[in-house]
Amino acid sequence: VGAYPHLADLNFPAVVYVHGGGFVSGDKRPYSPWLELAAAEGFAWFSVNYRLAPKYLAAHQVDDVDAAVRFIQAHANGFKVDAKRVFLMGASSGGYVVSAVGVQHTPADGLRGVISFFGEYDIETRTKPTTECVRDGKVFHFETPQDCLADRWKAFFGAPDAVSPASRAIF
Repeated sequence: VGAYPHLADLNFPAVVYVHGGGFVSGDKRPYSPWLELAAAEGFAWFSVNYRLAPKYLAAHQVDDVDAAVRFIQAHANGFKVDAKRVFLMGASSGGYVVSAVGVQHTPADGLRGVISFFGEYDIETRTKPTTECVRDGKVFHFETPQDCLADRWKAFFGAPDAVSPASRAIF
């Protein structure tokens, strides 16, 4: 966990930032410029890593970020943050992961919000065979219908063939 707590003797709200990288790469550094904006508005911030695909699947990445949130909350006094005012923020694949973590929480346990920057959520459409799709901002045309999942999504979900009946159960 990379931490940027405030130095004053107050309990600040906290932002837990999760990097992007297509689930298969990335690191808690370099820090996002959004974190500087959060600090300027009175937030402490943390940047966390998670285990990467294909060795580790979606559930592991979600568990890692959830564990980081719980660690920060358990050590809130030491970090000078308010354990009941924690926000998740993520970009791209990190946006997807923070959303998956967020749905496991309620306001009663201190998670106050989720901020996802360009996270992908329409996975069902991406698994339907088609002859044209967009991956990473590029349009692809196929002679025979294929799924539109990029290889990193397949690695994230552990689905080498996203259009097979067995892997459809994942989605």
